[in-house]
Amino acid sequence: MAWASKAGHATTDPSAPEAFGICDRCGFTYNLARDLPWQFDFRGPRLANLRLRICRPCQDTPWEFYKPIVVPPDPLPVLNPRPQQTNTGSNGWGVGGWGTGPWSVGQTWEQPVLPVEYAPPMTMSVDE
Repeated sequence: MAWASKAGHATTDPSAPEAFGICDRCGFTYNLARDLPWQFDFRGPRLANLRLRICRPCQDTPWEFYKPIVVPPDPLPVLNPRPQQTNTGSNGWGVGGWGTGPWSVGQTWEQPVLPVEYAPPMTMSVDE
């Protein structure tokens, strides 16, 4: 009748003894330094040691989805922005909506805004 080895998957060499270790996932015995590496996984942008000794068949690859998404910074704002010049109709009023009217007829800083003609106030007389 055959006897099972108490060393499990570990190899024993009397001339160069090595420590045995147990896999934290499957529970089999392996050589500690050679067959049980540390388990690493992403914690933030870097790999972190989970402090688990895992055998090669049970070893997981680090999961990329644990890495945070790096969002680029906002672009710099425009210095002294100006509103967009709108295309208006012949009477100076645009097609409709906000921001259209006689004040947005395409005036630039070089063209002065002309005053509206003066109209005298209307008077009403009451006949008695």
